[in-house]
Amino acid sequence: MDKFIFYKDNVLSDNECDDIIKALNKSLTSLKNHQYREYEYCDIENTDLSLMKKIVLLSNSIIKDYIKEYPELNLTGDQFALTSCRFKKFKKDKSFKTWHSEHCKEFSTRILNIMYYLSDHNCGTEFFDGSVINSVKGRAIIFPSYFTHTHRGQVCPDKKIRYLLTGYFNFIWFV
Repeated sequence: MDKFIFYKDNVLSDNECDDIIKALNKSLTSLKNHQYREYEYCDIENTDLSLMKKIVLLSNSIIKDYIKEYPELNLTGDQFALTSCRFKKFKKDKSFKTWHSEHCKEFSTRILNIMYYLSDHNCGTEFFDGSVINSVKGRAIIFPSYFTHTHRGQVCPDKKIRYLLTGYFNFIWFV
């Protein structure tokens, strides 16, 4: 497996995943302009502040495990935090199949991605080097946002709807 890709199982229980899907699916119906061909989404920080707080606390716990595995992250000297989180509902037979990374001119402060798989599927996140992290309900995955970790979503061969939470750890600036 590629260095700097970390995952942890059972971060969310099956019931917690189901509750998140149920709660945030309602938000999707009122946000019709938040649709792509592959998926619908809503930004949690604009939808459910109590859930966002829970995800931030959970992500802060997981990032500690990541740093134990990769302590060089602390050598940047810059502070970072989870600053946004998005709920995504992928339509049957769809995925984010374009190779991409999240660090770019528009999002130049992103350093790490975190994803929470809210449903089980016979597919996952595929990295350009050929490694794959399977979509397992309750699993969290963290990896760098840079071109070194270019990735894409795989299509679910079972033609099921897929649910994810995605978030970004960004460098934070103080005034």
